[in-house]
Amino acid sequence: GAYYILSPTFRGGTLAATVLKTGYLSVVGNHLLRPAVAVNAQGRGAISFTLSGPNYFPSAAFVAIDTVSPPSMVQLVAAGTLPEDGFTGYFATSSTAPVARWGDYSTAVTGTDGNIWMTVEYIHTLNNPLTDHANWGTFVSRYIP
Repeated sequence: GAYYILSPTFRGGTLAATVLKTGYLSVVGNHLLRPAVAVNAQGRGAISFTLSGPNYFPSAAFVAIDTVSPPSMVQLVAAGTLPEDGFTGYFATSSTAPVARWGDYSTAVTGTDGNIWMTVEYIHTLNNPLTDHANWGTFVSRYIP
């Protein structure tokens, strides 16, 4: 996923931005689903996403970013415990195999205190009852830069 860190200005009714940093983020052999980016006024922030692939059940994760150094290592905040089990894929009406609608949101926002708040979808434990159509949940986390 590509990301950009901008420094916006609003003067005389005109919105403009200077690009402070651009980059790409990937995890070799795995997938970053629906990344979301937030950066505070000090130029420090995070990219939140669902991490999934051969090495991970869908898990809540993020990477710290700033305007100076390259992205840090992936931080797993809630490890997925099971594979995705369907959601809207259970009741396919065509002759093809069902395809699940899953992993369709992540958020990252900066709080007034400069902390980064994030939400992502992940596959949680069986301690929570499953619905008839899904085994996913939402994980909320906070990063203090």
